[in-house]
Amino acid sequence: MKGSLSMTSAYLKLPKKLVKSELDTRKWKVDFDIAPYGPSRTMANEIFANGSISRANTSNTHVLVLGLGGGLLSGYLHQNFPQMKITAVDISPTVVSMAKKWFSLEPDERYQVVVEDGVQYLRRSVQQGLRFDAIVLDACFMESELDLTCPAKVFLSDEPIENMATLLGQRVFFSIEKKCYYIDVVINARVSLGVLTVNFLYRSKIAKDKALEKFHKFFKYDKEVDLRPFRNYVHTFTQFEAPRSREDKTMERSFA
Repeated sequence: MKGSLSMTSAYLKLPKKLVKSELDTRKWKVDFDIAPYGPSRTMANEIFANGSISRANTSNTHVLVLGLGGGLLSGYLHQNFPQMKITAVDISPTVVSMAKKWFSLEPDERYQVVVEDGVQYLRRSVQQGLRFDAIVLDACFMESELDLTCPAKVFLSDEPIENMATLLGQRVFFSIEKKCYYIDVVINARVSLGVLTVNFLYRSKIAKDKALEKFHKFFKYDKEVDLRPFRNYVHTFTQFEAPRSREDKTMERSFA
């Protein structure tokens, strides 16, 4: 804890037998079968909410997570979507070491952890022509007195936001309709970009609104999820309007 801010919390796997030799919780593993608590859970859900990525088939899906923290969000995706490729980037080797020691971080061939400045990683990825299906921006500067704690200020200039929009790539979706009993076929094509979901934590609404204006320059749609009683808001940015259910109470605005 730092002030009133919770950094990282996790569900742990209970030992099979609660005997004295198993009571040291430092040795218990994180239970990644359970969705992480708070904003991380919402951001994980938002990856799939607009329908461009299917929960049932995540093959060839590549998710970029900027800001590792304890690795709970990326670990949950890694555990529950075994075909998904995940790249997590964090500027701090200490954060990565802590995640390995205390939060069961175990990278493998489809779960890569990169120690690098996130802005530089975005720039380099654009230069290399990489593409991602979803980007999660959860990089924060943990000072409770800042007007805007999340996302970190370095991600709020035009270059990194434009780079994220570029990295989300273009995909074409086709739908085919057969008219009556004739062979007349209608093919509808829709070009869209992937999904950017961002954790916002702020003291000043003015600071938050100024930050949102930056994202609105490069993304047409902005869906807001209010996480009260948490102080966080999750915003999901896309280039296309997300499908909505009747129960959906979130706010979505267009900036086309």
